[in-house]
Amino acid sequence: MLKNSKSVQVAERYFIAMALIAWIAAGFTIFKREIKAALELPRILSLIPDEKKRVIDGQIYDFAQAVVNNTPPNASLIFLYDNPNRLRKALYYLYPRKVEPALAAKREEFDKHDYLAAYLVEGHDAYRALGADDALELLHEGHGGAIFGIKRRGR
Repeated sequence: MLKNSKSVQVAERYFIAMALIAWIAAGFTIFKREIKAALELPRILSLIPDEKKRVIDGQIYDFAQAVVNNTPPNASLIFLYDNPNRLRKALYYLYPRKVEPALAAKREEFDKHDYLAAYLVEGHDAYRALGADDALELLHEGHGGAIFGIKRRGR
């Protein structure tokens, strides 16, 4: 009986050790991205503000800067989007421009605005289709999006 008791204790310790190792390994796998981000933090903190925004927000920041560079501050624009997170970032960076979010380009809306900015997953095919519209003039394509000037009727 004593021998069985010791073998049970050894088996229990072995099981506990294996469970602990599995738990640590799973924790490392789950938190791998967070650990990597924490290790990157000192490098990110040393960047200038524009570089920080580019690292944190990526291509949407670059596209918003292209819109800022191609439109006046008092511009009114339609912003075509397919992802609400991108829209929120774009609205933040495009202030003080008047931005109307849209999921599709509607010609009846063109007369109310000066520009159309499109930032879509579909990308270049969608931008070519928009560029074929005679009411739009391509001003910039890049950084994942395209900016069009809207030609108003009667101008």
